[in-house]
Amino acid sequence: LGRFSLTRLLRKEKNSVVYLGVDPVLHREVVIKAVQLPPPSDATPHLDAQIDPLEQAFVRQAQAAGKLSHPHIVTVFEAGRLREIGYLAIERVSGRALHELIASGWRPQFVHCASIAARIADAIDYAHQQGVAHGHLGPQHVVLQVDGVPKIEGFGGWIDGGAGGDEALAGTEKLLPYFHSEISEVERRADVRAVAALVYMMLTGRAPGARPGP
Repeated sequence: LGRFSLTRLLRKEKNSVVYLGVDPVLHREVVIKAVQLPPPSDATPHLDAQIDPLEQAFVRQAQAAGKLSHPHIVTVFEAGRLREIGYLAIERVSGRALHELIASGWRPQFVHCASIAARIADAIDYAHQQGVAHGHLGPQHVVLQVDGVPKIEGFGGWIDGGAGGDEALAGTEKLLPYFHSEISEVERRADVRAVAALVYMMLTGRAPGARPGP
C-alpha cells in the first residue's frame, strides 16, 4: 500500500482494515490503517463525486493527526490515497490498550494512576494548543507501554480508530469540521471530562455514570 509492505493483518472492521507493515525506506515497522472511500454499500456509479468530499475529510484529519509531535501521542508518519483506499502509517507501540487491562482486573496504585493521568492530560493539553481536539478519548485509545508510560492514539478521527468510525463515513459533514485553527470550549471540556473518566475507570474498573458532574 503506497511504499509500505503489509506483513500481517491485525484487525478488520466494517469498512477499515489495520495491518502491521514495514517502511522499506526507513527500515521500521509501522501500523497501517486503511479505509475504503466510500464504503462498498454506499457506492454509486458516480464514484469520483463520492470520493472527493471523503478524501477532503480524510486529508484534513490526517493533517490534524500528523501535526502532533508529543512523547505521549502515537506519531502519524504519513497519509496517502491509492485509488479508493485512504490510509495512515502510524507508529507501532508495544503495550496493551487500557480497556483490555481494566477488563482483566488490573488496577494501578494511586501514584501510578496519577502519573498515567498526568501524562495523558499533558498530551491532551498539547494537542489543544495545536488546535486539535481528540473528541472521543476512551480507554481503547490509550496504550500502556511495558514501562507503564501511556500513548494516546485516535487523533486521526474515524480512520485512526475513532469510536463509531465506520458509520461516520456515511455523513461526511461530521468529518469536515475536525481540523480547526482553534478548538471550542465545548471540545476542550469534553476532552478534560474524558481524562477524568479514565482516572475513574482505572481506579474502579467501571465507567462513570452518564450524568455529567461539575
